[in-house]
Amino acid sequence: MGGAAYGELVPALPSKLVVHSLRSERWLELLTGSLEKRERFPLGVMPLDDTTLPRDAAEMRELRARLGLPADKFIFVSPGFFFARKRYIEVIDALPADAVLVLSGTRSDWEPRYFDEVNEAAAGKANVVINTDYDTMGSYVAASDCVVLFYEDVFQSAVVTQAVWAGLPCIFSSAEGFAPYHAAGIVARDAHQLARAMREIQRPETYARGARILRRLLSPERNAEHYLAGVV
Repeated sequence: MGGAAYGELVPALPSKLVVHSLRSERWLELLTGSLEKRERFPLGVMPLDDTTLPRDAAEMRELRARLGLPADKFIFVSPGFFFARKRYIEVIDALPADAVLVLSGTRSDWEPRYFDEVNEAAAGKANVVINTDYDTMGSYVAASDCVVLFYEDVFQSAVVTQAVWAGLPCIFSSAEGFAPYHAAGIVARDAHQLARAMREIQRPETYARGARILRRLLSPERNAEHYLAGVV
């Protein structure tokens, strides 16, 4: 690269580099050796697309009726593309018999066979609902009681921030990317703990409180202060 071209680029380098995961932070060493220029904080809450949360029990019953979901059951939901690392089959196996599980997402072009495997695992199970209508994904989350994120691996997740926005408790795997959000639910390190967590979290008064606190702490307004720190 010529000296003139290099000189034109240097002023464009940022004074602060912000990431939202520990894994991303490791790459910052390639961009700068200055610790003062690096900052990491959790991804802020994100609203569910085109979704209005039910304001009371009556609106929740109406929403569930519109989606064909039972009004009187505890409903778990796992939203997003069907990837094997999300371990949906293990979630199906751990589901309590008296609860309902909604898997709301679409087939992935990268792992199309996994979608078929999940459907095979859900076949004949009346309490497992598979929704592939992307436009209603947010509504199914809003109609649920708990979000299950038993991922084998994740470095950061928009889905968890949407769950926090909705005020829903979560069940997390021990994947590193979920660590900043643990206050919103229970961590399940294996399939046995997952089954136990899916029974325990049906006491929502304990775990929904954590989601509400995180919703305030990770609000866009608070995150804006981090982004603007050091900007002159």
